[in-house]
Amino acid sequence: MVIHKLSWSKVQSLTKNGMFGDGGNLWVSVTNNGAGKSWIFRWKERGTGRERVMGLGSVHTYDLKEAREKARECRKLLDDGKDPLEEREGARLDRDIARGLAKTVNDVLVEYSDRKMIARKKENLRKQFDYCFRNPVRDKIGDMPIQKVDTNTILKTLGLEKLWIEQLPTGERLQSNLQHMFNLAIHRGYYRGKNPAQWKGHLEFILPAPKDIHTVTHRASLPYTDIGRFMATLRAWEDKSFRRQGHTAMALLVEFIVLTGVRMSEARLATWEQFDLQTMIWNVPPENLKTGHLNGKVRPVPITKPMLDVIKQMQKKDIDQSPNALVFPSPHGGPLDQSSCSQFLRNTLKWKSPKIDVHGFRSTLVDWCRAQKIYPEHLIKRQLDHVIGNKVDQAYGHDQHLEQRRAMMEEWGKWCAPKPTGTDNVAQINEARKRRRAS
Repeated sequence: MVIHKLSWSKVQSLTKNGMFGDGGNLWVSVTNNGAGKSWIFRWKERGTGRERVMGLGSVHTYDLKEAREKARECRKLLDDGKDPLEEREGARLDRDIARGLAKTVNDVLVEYSDRKMIARKKENLRKQFDYCFRNPVRDKIGDMPIQKVDTNTILKTLGLEKLWIEQLPTGERLQSNLQHMFNLAIHRGYYRGKNPAQWKGHLEFILPAPKDIHTVTHRASLPYTDIGRFMATLRAWEDKSFRRQGHTAMALLVEFIVLTGVRMSEARLATWEQFDLQTMIWNVPPENLKTGHLNGKVRPVPITKPMLDVIKQMQKKDIDQSPNALVFPSPHGGPLDQSSCSQFLRNTLKWKSPKIDVHGFRSTLVDWCRAQKIYPEHLIKRQLDHVIGNKVDQAYGHDQHLEQRRAMMEEWGKWCAPKPTGTDNVAQINEARKRRRAS
């Protein structure tokens, strides 16, 4: 390799725009007819052959001898298998860290979290966001300078690789949020380089495809023919613990979810001010809705007689009934926990067969509606708050079909009312208990 092909006088006299080589990977870049001159170190990446370029400074700042020395140091790094650009960025980062100027993962995490959750007032989404993303990132790599985080850090130290294989849905949420967080860091200038959490074109070649390791399973639901038997069991249940709370808020919450077909979070977070018992409408605010971000509007849910009965039972309890208080409060304050609802079915109510999930009651309602063959699909979707049609339909389709839905849900309430036949009759048992107590 021929080196030192240029002289200092030659460099000073260059006026033609272009690149002029001195050898040893050192070049002079001339722009603006000689007004702009800078030193460039060019090399090809091992393995890929991709050309890399790194600026070494202006000709006005460094003379030829100094530029050659800089190029020699870069060649030594290449001989050691190191990347000159990465080494320079690393040294710059170390200086920033020493001065307290480098952004840590926690710094960027706070910025990303605030931006991500600013429009999300849903308590359950915040919990999920904290559990799946914010807490693991903060605890495991929060104090690292974000520029030092690479793909291996994400896969091994943070544990994305293990999580991806063992708990894919959680792994996908973690990867998605990391990708967005690093995009923010890159655009704000906190991170230089390619996104280490990028799925397309990067992690997709490292982690197995989701379809190869995960099968989607739907929430366990109760056949609609069994709902009467379930409701009889639920309505007859009373707290037998030392607290002796009778028919608890948890039991009434589950009953209310069955009768309304709403999502669990909508009922858990319901407050007294949302219920207009004059018009018999429950006005669910957009922040409590899964689809609330689509139009930001309140969703009216018609209140039927069985639903009203549940509300009146809660009114008889010794709880805070101020307008902004929860209708179904936890004994310890705040909303009832989402996981506690499922535990109530399995461990407290001891419902064993068939296996059910609280969210699955929505499927039970849908199956019943379709079996009647008189309720149009758009009516069912309105009651369940499913997205209807395309964006145009969503923008212009404002008819909530309240009275049609009310009639449908009244019939559903009647269907839920039958008692089991052949053996026990819950109503008769309760009456017998009352007579024994009276005597």
